[in-house]
Amino acid sequence: VKQFEEEMAARLNYKYAIGVASCSLALEATFKAYTAREGDDQPDLPSLSICIPALTYKATINAAIRAGLKPVILDVNVDGIIDGSPFANGETPSFACTVGLYGNGVGGRVRGMHHIRDAAQDWPVLRQQRPNCTATASFDPTKNLYGVGGGGMVFTDSEFVASFVRSWRVNGAKFLDSAGTNAKMSELDAAVMLAKLEYFDSWQGRRSKIARHWTRELDAYEGVVRPLFHRDNWHCHAVQKYVIELT
Repeated sequence: VKQFEEEMAARLNYKYAIGVASCSLALEATFKAYTAREGDDQPDLPSLSICIPALTYKATINAAIRAGLKPVILDVNVDGIIDGSPFANGETPSFACTVGLYGNGVGGRVRGMHHIRDAAQDWPVLRQQRPNCTATASFDPTKNLYGVGGGGMVFTDSEFVASFVRSWRVNGAKFLDSAGTNAKMSELDAAVMLAKLEYFDSWQGRRSKIARHWTRELDAYEGVVRPLFHRDNWHCHAVQKYVIELT
């Protein structure tokens, strides 16, 4: 696991990569780490809120709730990305969780909030985009890289977040005032994914080539079928799924 963590951190240019049992647990640990740090700074802080896109897998919201955060659901644009509309009540949540839906990399930055990226589907493009935030990855069998079971990972440049997640995944051994759980990544899964990394870039190239082919073929049906791909932004798409919209 340690070797896999080091290789993934180097691959995506993060200081720390911490392996856990799933991306759901990676999100929960990350949310808990940020709320713990925020609570230390403001001990009388009321319930914290987090904005989450309306179109995402329910694990994103579940993790926020388990971490004690109040989800604020925001509408999304035609590509499933938070559209940046102003908050109706004029209050800005403390956190924002962006989601790279179907592998579509989330561009831009989140201002005025702690930014956490649910990169379960688009983590391979973190290397190209390198957002200035903590991100999580999924190694579920439906994703671009997987082992024999499942797995997840937290990528961060924060020493505090890295230390918190490492402790949390072994029942909070270090942070005694914060309950953790058993969320370790298995050594077998890490070993299998280490071996696959040698071929990963070529597999990603093949995914992109197939997606480009279908995008060209579907040009004949413009106005009826719209692939959820930006032709000038292929390098920011992990091609986790090839999704089309019927208009």
